[in-house]
Amino acid sequence: MLLELCRTVLERAGMRVHAAAYPDEALRLAGEGGLRPDVLVTDVVMPGIGGPELAERLRTLLPGLPVVMVSGYPADLIEDEVRSRAGVRMLPKPFTPDELVAAVSSYFVPPPSV
Repeated sequence: MLLELCRTVLERAGMRVHAAAYPDEALRLAGEGGLRPDVLVTDVVMPGIGGPELAERLRTLLPGLPVVMVSGYPADLIEDEVRSRAGVRMLPKPFTPDELVAAVSSYFVPPPSV
């Protein structure tokens, strides 16, 4: 349900979204499927492998892939390693649609004004 809500919010903000319900599906899409996302949005805790491991695996295929990692855990309980990784932005749950869009959009440089 959260996956679909996030997809809807980001699509309404004008972003193209490829959603994967499970980490292994995301890895398959990027590996065999050739998907090259601009940003990965993932939860810290998921069934199977967690968000940090998913991000690390995807970054072997896509070096420098920016990551928005969401978590319902207090920031002080999230490993410093996760919070301090380059290109990883933490987004605490609950978050608003505007906060999600801002976190993802923060990785994109707006075109210069004319």
